[in-house]
Amino acid sequence: MGKLADYEYLTFAVTLVVLWLAVEAGAWIARRAEPARKFERGSLGQVTGASITILALIIGFSFSAAMDRYNQRKNCEEEEASAISSEYSLAGLLPEADAAQVRALLGRYIQLRIAFHETDDRMERASIRAERLKLESELWPIVERNAGTRPTPVMAQVVAGLNAVTSRSGYSQAAALDRIPDGTWTLMAMLAVICCLLMGYGAPGRQSLVLRLVLPLMVALAFFMISSLDAQRRGVIRVLPENLLRLQEDLKAGQRQ
Repeated sequence: MGKLADYEYLTFAVTLVVLWLAVEAGAWIARRAEPARKFERGSLGQVTGASITILALIIGFSFSAAMDRYNQRKNCEEEEASAISSEYSLAGLLPEADAAQVRALLGRYIQLRIAFHETDDRMERASIRAERLKLESELWPIVERNAGTRPTPVMAQVVAGLNAVTSRSGYSQAAALDRIPDGTWTLMAMLAVICCLLMGYGAPGRQSLVLRLVLPLMVALAFFMISSLDAQRRGVIRVLPENLLRLQEDLKAGQRQ
């Protein structure tokens, strides 16, 4: 279920079909079983209601966890743009030649971070990460050389700024990998199937097709929303590098002036 959740439309379709089949299977079993007595019907209704309540709670917790992860990714992107902007300004404290070189590398660095947030290809992300590490290996010697020749509080700020830039990219990478566990998806799927089986078993042959589709459709929509929030780049609700794009435009506008 965890891999399936990377594709929200497929998650919705598979969930809807499987749960509808579970409702039909419950009704089919009930038609062939001995009719339940009245007190059994009442107990079955209580069990079905309790099961749906538990399912709703777990879906609610999962939705909250997915929303927290989505907000974390947005915050990481915002903080990363802020760190790069600060270091770009602090680069002016370096000698003119080194400042120009650092700013040029940071401009390329912004492009890589934008591509990181936009692409959903694993091979391309691996290539972006390798190029990012290469750029960092070019930035650090410039800053370290100036910090060694001029060990002043001002240069300490430049070093700290570059450290923030590289650290924030790592935080964004970690946030992208932080997903809802597969075990949670499996638990939700199993509970949903059980609830649909109970619902179908409890009212065989008496519900219209529309009513039999209500619970499967609601659960499928919930799974769709959770998978969209949880998926870093494939989801309908995705984190866009708005702050990085704005920073890139601002720097280009400043260079033209």
